[in-house]
Amino acid sequence: MMFFNVMAIIVVISYSTPWFLTVVFPIAIIYYFIQVFFVTTSRQLKRLESITQSPIYNHFSETITGQSLIRAYGEEKRFVQESETRIDWNQTMTFPSIIANRWLSIRLEVLGAFVVLFACLFAVLARETIEPATVGLSISYSLQISQTLSFLMSMTAEVETNIVAIERSELSLST
Repeated sequence: MMFFNVMAIIVVISYSTPWFLTVVFPIAIIYYFIQVFFVTTSRQLKRLESITQSPIYNHFSETITGQSLIRAYGEEKRFVQESETRIDWNQTMTFPSIIANRWLSIRLEVLGAFVVLFACLFAVLARETIEPATVGLSISYSLQISQTLSFLMSMTAEVETNIVAIERSELSLST
């Protein structure tokens, strides 16, 4: 759905300012390289995060199962410390994922700004041949492309990272 939304925005801008088609291809190439880099990075970061989550769940399950023995021997502090250590390690692996999302957001905002810049520039250059209503439509659609590209990229990356979770669960079932 978001892909078709992006395509509709590009068609509207290109219809109102045909010169915009000259920059669509270079922007699409840049977007593709950003997407490939981000999705592969995000997938690996999700894999690392998933690897560090398993010991947390395992430790929690073992703690719940053996809670009477833990209390009997007075080892509550040790188990709490072990749980906190594992959660801290997991958070250390989660932080790069957050940073990668911010990296993506900045790049997509810059690409969106270029789309707006070129839509406005070509509208100004062709001001004698274009009606003001068409220019307004073109610019208002170009302002939406940043959010649309961001949502499209994040959904693509989420699908890829969820596939990592499926791989991981299939791997654990087969062993």
